[in-house]
Amino acid sequence: MDIAQNVNAGLHGRRRSGSGDDFWQYRRYNVGDDAHTIDWRRSARHERDMLFVREKELQTAQTVWVWTDLTPSMAFKSPESETAKVERALLLMFAVTHLLVSAGEKVGVPNMMAPTMRRGALRLMAENILSASSEIKAESFPETDDIRANSSVVVISDFLDEPEKLETSLAALASKYVDLHLIMVSDPAEEDFPFSGRTRFMPVEDGSPYIAGRAETIRGQYQDVLSAHRDAVLHAANIHGATLLRHRTDHSPDVAVLALAAALSGNPYMAEAS
Repeated sequence: MDIAQNVNAGLHGRRRSGSGDDFWQYRRYNVGDDAHTIDWRRSARHERDMLFVREKELQTAQTVWVWTDLTPSMAFKSPESETAKVERALLLMFAVTHLLVSAGEKVGVPNMMAPTMRRGALRLMAENILSASSEIKAESFPETDDIRANSSVVVISDFLDEPEKLETSLAALASKYVDLHLIMVSDPAEEDFPFSGRTRFMPVEDGSPYIAGRAETIRGQYQDVLSAHRDAVLHAANIHGATLLRHRTDHSPDVAVLALAAALSGNPYMAEAS
């Protein structure tokens, strides 16, 4: 995938001695070291006839659960964007999965796909998403039954649920003692509110249509409500130790993938993922 190829995350190395394939460092031989770990070529170059051991970097596959919100609000696409929120969310999901599997990590989708590091993970993921039940697709957050402690969880959504539901969902994930990472996807029209004149707003999930005689007159009120909701999402994320990255569908997805990769590798990318 082009996006994943543009991101060099360095997710897999743990930067300490252990079992793995990558060279870590040379050190002097100590009594008790296995003889097969001695690097005879490096030792022969030392003028004091010292023996050196070739150490490899510790590599332990982590398990990352990824989840994309497939509820109706994610299908929104305004004329200001070339892609719907759900399309961009799935693109981010597949890109980070490709990146993780290429780095030797296990990736799973709660209630859809058990963690795997197989090369065919992307195809398997897509097939499972397509065949998932309507009940699973109706949930903006994943069920936690499959998720085990000491794993990582990535949730990609517009996070337009009521703050109380969002708080409950985050608390359920946090109770699993996982590293939690959120990507908030939004359409530019949701951010900028470019409407003016008589405008009919149609609900994407529940509710009735709303007609504004002069839409521009409610722009300030709308942005205040949106800002308050975003503050509530950020507050809930902070309470449960989750990273929160924001991404607009009219911006390049590369930045969001890079930010998420940095967060997963233990180096939080604090700038907004735009």
